[in-house]
Amino acid sequence: MKTNNLGGIKVLFPGNTKSVYRSAYLAGSPMCIQSLSKAGIKTVINLYSGRRGYAEHLYPLESTIFKANGVPDYIRIDHYMVDSSHQSLDKFNRKITEIIKKIAMAKGNVLIHCYAGEHDTGVIFGVLNKCINHQSLKSIEEDTKCHMGFQSAYEKISYHHIMDIIRQFPCKLLE
Repeated sequence: MKTNNLGGIKVLFPGNTKSVYRSAYLAGSPMCIQSLSKAGIKTVINLYSGRRGYAEHLYPLESTIFKANGVPDYIRIDHYMVDSSHQSLDKFNRKITEIIKKIAMAKGNVLIHCYAGEHDTGVIFGVLNKCINHQSLKSIEEDTKCHMGFQSAYEKISYHHIMDIIRQFPCKLLE
């Protein structure tokens, strides 16, 4: 498992700054879950609903471990990036908006993750940084490369796809 998918940012929501962390699935990493719990994580938002990696089995295990470590809210988002190629752009942007509103309304600090912590999570982090933290696209591009890699042809194609989603996202949906 790659480790360049870990990280966190302060998100400057109006009247409510919170830390938002990113990772891959952590069901097999109870020590990491304990550490995140100590960082004030009160909500986990799981963006992955695909079939890779036995998500159906990892979801209840991970939820149980987080709750046992004092993280009361575990939210699973269905049909986000897994179905993105079959959704209209408007519907996909509404899904991104829904996720970001859940982060804004969440209790305490938030951990968001998908399967590997790169693509699905990268879109949400990119939109948060673009629309809420008002970072430059150049900064978001560099951060996205850091978390996804940019060496192989697949990584380059994936990176450009993720950046296209972030660039086109209309920030006015979050007002």
